[in-house]
This record gives sequence, C-alpha cells and structure tokens, in this order.
Amino acid sequence: MHVISKGDSGCKQYAELNCTALPNVGRDAGSVLEFVHRSYDALPDVLVFTGSVLAKHERERRLTSLLRTAHDTPDRTTPACTPAT
Repeated sequence: MHVISKGDSGCKQYAELNCTALPNVGRDAGSVLEFVHRSYDALPDVLVFTGSVLAKHERERRLTSLLRTAHDTPDRTTPACTPAT
C-alpha cells in the first residue's frame, strides 16, 4: 500500500507505510498524476486509487467489489471493470 498524504501532517501518521507527502493544493487527480509520473518505471500491474474517506459515496463497497473482481480475474488482460454499453 502506498499513501499520498496532502496537508500539514505529511507522512507522520503513516510511518509504517510507503508514503509520499505532497502540498495540499489542487485536486485528487493531480495527486494521482504526480504519483504516476514519479513512479512510472516501477508501477505495479494493478493500481487502485481511492479517496481517504471510504464512508463517502459508497467508496468502501465499490473498492471491495473492484478488488474482489480483480482478484478473481485469472487473466490480467481482462479488465476488472468494463464500460457500460
């Protein structure tokens, strides 16, 4: 797990995890792009980004469903989520 922490506390509260501290400016997408840009050559096969508060907008349920689907997909070339037609 890798945490991107924005704000005054930085990575202090995530000492046991891999953490990148960024200034608390911009939106989530900018933080994601910054992480991908910095880590591009070492990115894993699967990445999942989520907001920090899983209780909002059914994030926990959606994340759990996504992870189960990705775990149960034996062929990594098959997308875990498919666009609506």
